[in-house]
Amino acid sequence: MAKLEYVVFGDVQSMGPTVLNNPKLILEVFNIPGSFSFSVIVAISDVDVARAQHNFEFVLKNEDNEEISSVSGDNIEIDRDSLKNVPNEFSGFFVSLGMNNVVFQKEGVYTGYVTFDGDFLGESRIYVMATNHNEG
Repeated sequence: MAKLEYVVFGDVQSMGPTVLNNPKLILEVFNIPGSFSFSVIVAISDVDVARAQHNFEFVLKNEDNEEISSVSGDNIEIDRDSLKNVPNEFSGFFVSLGMNNVVFQKEGVYTGYVTFDGDFLGESRIYVMATNHNEG
């Protein structure tokens, strides 16, 4: 079964392909409630390369277990020829996600859940905080 190696949150590059910039343990959002764009890199190993197509899902939920954003893909093909001499435990890939205009209603811990080929692989948490606190 596939294995979740890691999930990394970071800044999103504004132009071109999704690239992880400035890895984060905390997402600093200017205003909450407000929307924010960021990137997520997911590394998955021990992938069954004999299988022709795969599916993937990343779901981000708030502390109340409410889904606030998700990204999924079906019919994902892996370059099996480049992995034919690699042991399955080291066969895998990275998923680069651009999470655009995700609305955060409050500060707190948010959890990203990773599913691959129908199997839940794991989760990763990130703290979201406002950088602009209005002092009423």
